[in-house]
Formats: sequence, C-alpha cells, structure tokens
Amino acid sequence: MRASKSSHLRRAWQWLRRKFFARTPDTLTSIVPVQSGRQELEDLLGGMGTDIRGNPHIAFDKLEMTHFLSWSLIPGTRDELGREGAARLAFEGNFEGSTNAFLNELYEQAGGTLKEKIYRHCGLPPRSDVEGFKEFLLAHAVKAALPYEGYSGLSACKIQNDARVRRRFLQLFREAPATRPVLSTIARAQGSEAVRLNQEIEDCYAIISRELQEAARNQGVARNPPGVSGVESAAKDEPPLEFDAEPEPWRLRLRKWGPVRLLLSSLAFPALGVGALLLGHEVLSASWEEWRARRRKGPSQPETPGPMALTQEQRHKLDQIQDWEDYQTQNHLTHFVELKPGLLRLPVLRLMLWGWKHLAKYYFTDGNLGSIEGIHRARWVIIDGGRQEWPPPKEDGRPRWLRISRKRHCLLFFSNYDGSWESYLDDFIDRASLGLTTIWCNTVGFPKPRIRWFPSKGRLPLAIELGADREDEFKRWVREHQIRTLTWYSKHPDKSVSNIRTNRELRARAGVPLPVVKRMQWLQLLS
Repeated sequence: MRASKSSHLRRAWQWLRRKFFARTPDTLTSIVPVQSGRQELEDLLGGMGTDIRGNPHIAFDKLEMTHFLSWSLIPGTRDELGREGAARLAFEGNFEGSTNAFLNELYEQAGGTLKEKIYRHCGLPPRSDVEGFKEFLLAHAVKAALPYEGYSGLSACKIQNDARVRRRFLQLFREAPATRPVLSTIARAQGSEAVRLNQEIEDCYAIISRELQEAARNQGVARNPPGVSGVESAAKDEPPLEFDAEPEPWRLRLRKWGPVRLLLSSLAFPALGVGALLLGHEVLSASWEEWRARRRKGPSQPETPGPMALTQEQRHKLDQIQDWEDYQTQNHLTHFVELKPGLLRLPVLRLMLWGWKHLAKYYFTDGNLGSIEGIHRARWVIIDGGRQEWPPPKEDGRPRWLRISRKRHCLLFFSNYDGSWESYLDDFIDRASLGLTTIWCNTVGFPKPRIRWFPSKGRLPLAIELGADREDEFKRWVREHQIRTLTWYSKHPDKSVSNIRTNRELRARAGVPLPVVKRMQWLQLLS
C-alpha cells in the first residue's frame, strides 16, 4: 500500500512538473547527467557539429518545426568541498508549436541516434519507445526564467515561404523592363516625393496585383522561384507560395495597443525598482571596498586589466570556441556561471529575471531587446549546482563555527544571434548594460559596479560605472565562463532577424489597400 502511494505521488509530481514548471512555450531545455562514455559522446556531438547538414546520424533539415537545436556539455554539480561531479548534457530546442509535437517529430527523424548513440550515455533505456523518450527528456526539463523571441508567431515554414515570396516579387520586376529603373528610384525616394512617383507606384502595384489574382485563381498552384524550372521545382516538392497575411494572435494584437501594453509592462516596474535599490547597494559596497583598498595601498595608477591568465586546458577550450565563431550569418553562445553564495542572491536573481521577462513579453515586442535587433532566440535558465556551505569559509580557508549546508545554483544562458561575437557583446554593452548588470551581478566573477570620480571641471564629479560598462573585464569574464557548443543547428542560417521581419512585412502587406506613401514604403522593402 505504501509503495503504491509513493509511486502514485511520484507520477503525479512528474506530471505536475511537466505541466506547470518544466515547459516554456516554443522552447525546451533539458539537463541530463552523463553516466558513462563522456569522451565518446563528445566526439559524436562534435563530429555532428562539424558537418551539421551532411552528418550521417541526424537529418536536421527534415525537422519542419525546428528553428534552432544545440547540445553542450556543461560542468556537473559540486559538493560542499567543491568537488565537481559528472558532466551534464544540455539540450536546447527552439521551435514553433507544441512541445509534444516537437518531440514526436524529433523522435521520428532521429529516434535511433538519440537512443542508441546520445542518450544511452545518460541513462535512457535503449528499447524506449517515443513515449519513454519524451518522458525521459521532460523529466529532466527546466523552465526558462527569461525567454526571448525575435519574431514571435513565425514558423520555419513561414520564414521560408516569405523568402520565396520576396524572390518572386523581385523576379516579376526583373521580367518587366519598364519597372526596373522605377524600383531603384522608389528605393531612393523620400516621403515627400510620393506624389510625383504616384503613377510609377501604381504601375508596380498593378504587377503585384496581377500576380496575387493569378495565385488566387490557381488556388495554390506553386510558382517557380527565379532560376528554377518546372521540373526542378517538382523534384524539390516545394509548397505553393502563400501571399495572404495570417491573422495575428490575440496576444500580439494586445501588445500593440498602447494603454494595455503600458499597463502590462508597468507590472515589472516594482520588481525592477527593488533591483535598482539592490544594485545601488552593490555599487556603494564595491566603491567602499575599493576606496579602503586604495587608502591602505596609497595613491597608485588606475588598474588596467592584463591578458587573460588561462591554463592549457582553458586555452584549448577557448581555441575550439573561436574556431566555430563568426563563420556564417548566425552564431550561438552558451554561457555557464555559478551564483554567489549569499542567501539573497537567488531570490534577487529570480525577481530580476521575472521583471525583464515581463518587459520582453509586453514591451520589447517589435524584435528589439533593449534596442538590440540581432537576437533570434535567447534564454536564461537557473539550474541546480549541487551543495555549498554558507557562510563560505574564511579567507585563510578555515570553516566558520556556525554554518549551514544549502543548495548551490547556476545560471545558464543560450543565445542565437546575428553577427560576430565582438559586435554582439558591444551591442549589449552599449545598449543593455543595465539589464545585464542587474542579472549577472549575482554571479561569481562578474565585474563589480562602482562609482568613478572625475575631478575635472565642466562635468559631474562622479558617475556610476556598471559592471557591463567595463568592456575589457566584461568580455574576459564572458570568455572565462563560455562553454563550447558541440552541436548547433539553425533552420535558416543565412537569414538575419532584420531579413526575416522585412520578408514577413513584405508578404503580409501585399495586396492590402494602402495610401500612396505607405505603398512607396512597402516597395522600398524590396530594395
């Protein structure tokens, strides 16, 4: 009877965790301990990442719901003495649709590889069926504390369709000799010149209207993209072009309504206000410690960060990371760092992530996260880090007479972004240093914010320098805690966030009655 009750409660807890705690819409993060064969697993995933589209293990391009996938090996949990356990396999999935449908598609395309070559090292029984595989991944799933999407509501199929629609429109204008110079003139025109170009705009719109009418008459007959014959198009089995704008979800329509958007985003202000107070305390304490240290040492030159002192293993890891950066339009970042041991660090971090999550959900809805446009998908995840003693031992290593054992936590960050690593972090430093500092100031090694004094005349005598504003130290800290992504897949690696959103607007506004100025702006999207 007792065993029956315990098994029932265990199943109920697993269901409750999957239902409410372990799922984030359109994202899945699963952290599984590696039980055996770490080197074999690392070699397999590294080989797949080297040839992501030509590897013999998983045909990633057949995954229709998936935007991004990645596997990384992150450090294991640590005990109270600081000893690190077995490594953990971190899986990140970004998709459009339900988690159940995504896992079904993933198992259908790569079930054998996932069971027999990847997750068998993590304790998954090799004879598990699709339900057993889903139960295994969801049992180790963790909820993203702060997820962000650069283009919400767009599936991978719609992104590909929008790109083909753009190519089709450009082909139509190339086939009409009279409109070739007109399109370039419209691209350079300003809003006041719309009246003069009225006839030219009407001619261009007439071409688009005929194409839309023909597509409606054919009722979904696919048009060949430029440079592709009918036989090649049939061989590729491309779906018909879709020109109609799909209705926006109610959540996106609600976000665009000014008063409601302001009201919903204002709910995050109290949390961010508490974070500002705690950040002020961090600034004052760091400045006080720096002033005391300077007073003990006497006047000295300002500190300048020297080169990173890395071990041979760390240098090898950094070389591997840099080898796979900046080789295409998009890149991936995996960052892993522990939280500081204070009792307030975890609740403060959760409060900050909740506040920024609320703003990302109801305010940063136009593809910009704090005016940073090049982020496709990103998330912060709080995961278990083992056990630790609090308060920590003294500086000489001796334990304190009154101490307790408490959980250790870590912060895991995934990001799929455009451009190079340097430009990505420069955008963060220039435009989102406040948000980064409020989140990562609770982690180990993050540059401390401080007060800087300026004795020169003509300016304020002091300024607050946030941790992310200290560029060299911040980039060093990111490198020290960056994890190599073994396998990373992008469904559309040649498209930036700006391209995807422009193609979406181009397709959604095709055939919509617009005034002359709006029509000219729409045609400028083709340039």
